[in-house]
Amino acid sequence: ELAMIAMNAERTLEAVRECADAGVKAVVLPTQGFGELGEAGRSKELELASLAGPGKLRIVGTNTDGVGNLATGAIASIQPLFGEGIEPGPVAVATQSGATAGSLLIRLKREGIGCRLYASAGNETDLGLVDYLSVMVQDPEVKLVLSFVEALRRPREFLGVAEMAAELDKPIALIKVGRSEQGARRAAAHTGALAGDDELYDAIFRSYGVMRVSELSE
Repeated sequence: ELAMIAMNAERTLEAVRECADAGVKAVVLPTQGFGELGEAGRSKELELASLAGPGKLRIVGTNTDGVGNLATGAIASIQPLFGEGIEPGPVAVATQSGATAGSLLIRLKREGIGCRLYASAGNETDLGLVDYLSVMVQDPEVKLVLSFVEALRRPREFLGVAEMAAELDKPIALIKVGRSEQGARRAAAHTGALAGDDELYDAIFRSYGVMRVSELSE
């Protein structure tokens, strides 16, 4: 049902084709070397995307730390902190930066706050940040959703999730990077994300009750 493929970009493409032919339902792809590297990488990513979608194979990644449900122990992730006693708890973490998520998990652990669900969106070749946020918001055991955002690739769907979170009284707190031109360039280099107009993001978050914070300590 699930394959985790840790190979270079060329071999990853070949392996995903084999998984699709074999009827595998989902693949987790930590591999780099796709959309974040420019046109050549984007063409490979488009080939992957053609194999995926509703009713077909679903892709987590590329360029992802993976996903995990710490409450059940179902972890498909290269995030090393999951081997260091991260306890399940009332918080869910959806991120577009695995390194930052690691720092956040360490801070949660220090405060004695457990993490129930974890998802690293990566390049969002198929499944994206909004898909993970939607699942987290609807989980009755999750009391707070934390997110690190470089860009909202599917803004209309994000608004739907934010509206649902408000209706369920499920708070979302997030860091949205790319306020400056330099920050926007870093986001693009990291996952190929285009950061967008920061004032527009602020207006959206305020309208839907999403709490925007500026650093992990908040």
